Amino acid sequence: MTDSSYNSTLGIPNSVRVATLNKGARAQTIRNKQTGNATIFFGADAFDGSYNLDEAVPHEFIHAGGIDEVPGWFGWLGFGHDLKGYGPYDDIMCNCKDH
Repeated sequence: MTDSSYNSTLGIPNSVRVATLNKGARAQTIRNKQTGNATIFFGADAFDGSYNLDEAVPHEFIHAGGIDEVPGWFGWLGFGHDLKGYGPYDDIMCNCKDH
């Protein structure tokens, strides 16, 4: 995401790359609203052992499936993640974990 020379390979305009980079998230899903195609990016720090990929991967798949931010009641205060208010979120997470 730091190198604009990959924009065409990634299929994103520079404005989207810059906005995504400025969010500073360890993972980010970019969906093309015209085609429905989604690209999921994981930053290098997502693999440093301090990040829970077991939750991050299905979380980003929910975004890829078309669910945008649903932060919940306290999201505007910065509490929780951007899908905290998405009703089926906890059930999806539970079913994605090893039992």
